[in-house]
Amino acid sequence: MKKKRVKKKNIGISGVDKILRITGVCGILSALFFILIKILVYMPNMIVSSGVLMISKIIINILLIIFLYGFFILGRKYDNKLLRSISLIFIIVVLVVLLMNLFLIEDMNAGLNSKIGNMSINYEGVTEAQVEDIFVEIFPLITPLLLLGLSGIFIYSILIMIFGFGLKRLEDLIKFSKAAGILKIVTGGLLLFSFILFIVSFSLIFSPSYINFAGILSLVGLGAIALGMITGLVAFVLEIMILLNEF
Repeated sequence: MKKKRVKKKNIGISGVDKILRITGVCGILSALFFILIKILVYMPNMIVSSGVLMISKIIINILLIIFLYGFFILGRKYDNKLLRSISLIFIIVVLVVLLMNLFLIEDMNAGLNSKIGNMSINYEGVTEAQVEDIFVEIFPLITPLLLLGLSGIFIYSILIMIFGFGLKRLEDLIKFSKAAGILKIVTGGLLLFSFILFIVSFSLIFSPSYINFAGILSLVGLGAIALGMITGLVAFVLEIMILLNEF
């Protein structure tokens, strides 16, 4: 059966190719800015204030939103409703996550750090009972962060796979779109796999006989995330090339 070719839609947007180029450049800038901040944070004797980190998060997310907007434009340009819709959803998700980082997660982290800082622990002479007491005190603060992280992995994995299918629909029209789409789908699959492993691992940590198995599952989950980061990075590079090659 002959594959139906998607027709290019004339949407009458002036300067659309120039906008696509700008969105691709914003993708590059977001990556460079992210790497720069990480280098500064982990450099010895380098102290980065919380204000600087907060501003950097805002800048990176704004650049990322502009980058995602480029794929919304591609979806309109080639009449790809899936890519257009998922790009818009991704933009909304990035905005929500940014607001959560600014007003919710930072406060939760501050509360957890304050609680840990107020604890006086002698690690050399700590008993099993003291470890249990510490766990009971910290667990209610850690649980919301864990749930947010796990739900974030689940939502992101689903969205990124849908995004990959949207890109793959352009394989006959745009260079690198098929490869980028497949890598996005693989990345989403790996993240979804890690989510399942973390859920199972989290449910097993309360059973002493399965705690070692839970640790193994967590390590495998972390490995899946690491592999997903690699495939996601390659896909990100291809996405930038897609936007830059459109002008």
